[in-house]
Amino acid sequence: MTNSDDILRGFIHLGKSEEVVEVLGFKIKFRTLETDEQTAVFDHCSRYADFARVSALRRETLIYAIETINDVPLEQLYRENNVSQEEGEKEEVSSIEKRRRILGKMDTEAINVIFAEHSRISEKRSKVLESLSKDKEKMKKEDKRVEGEVKNSPSEDQAD
Repeated sequence: MTNSDDILRGFIHLGKSEEVVEVLGFKIKFRTLETDEQTAVFDHCSRYADFARVSALRRETLIYAIETINDVPLEQLYRENNVSQEEGEKEEVSSIEKRRRILGKMDTEAINVIFAEHSRISEKRSKVLESLSKDKEKMKKEDKRVEGEVKNSPSEDQAD
C-alpha cells in the first residue's frame, strides 16, 4: 500500500531527470529545473533589455541546470577574491551567486554551446514524457474497449 508521502514524492519528482554529457572537453552533469527555479530564472531575466535577456536567460538556466563539472559541484569551483576592505572579512556569497559569477566570466559562445546541449536534453525528456502520456492514453482506451467487450459478451449463465 502506498502512503501519501510516497505519492507526494513521486508526484513532485515526475519528469525530473539528470544526464551527464561531455561538452567542450568537460563532463557536465545537467538536471531538469524545478518550477520555482524556472520562475527565478525568468524573474532575474526580466530586468534585462530584449537582446541582453536572451543571453541572461541562457546563463541563468545553466546556473540551475548544471550540477557538476568533471564531478565537482559547480559552486565549489568558485574562488573568493572579494574581501571587505573595512572589516577584513570575506564576503558572504550564496550558492546561486557563486554559480552566477562563475558562468558570468565565461565566453558567450561557450555558454551558447553548453546551453544548446542542455536544450537538446530537455527536448529529449519532453518527447519521452509526451510519449509516456500518449501510451497511458492508449492503455486507458484499450482498457475501456476490453471492458466494453466483457460487458457485452454473453455470460456462461445465458448459454445454459
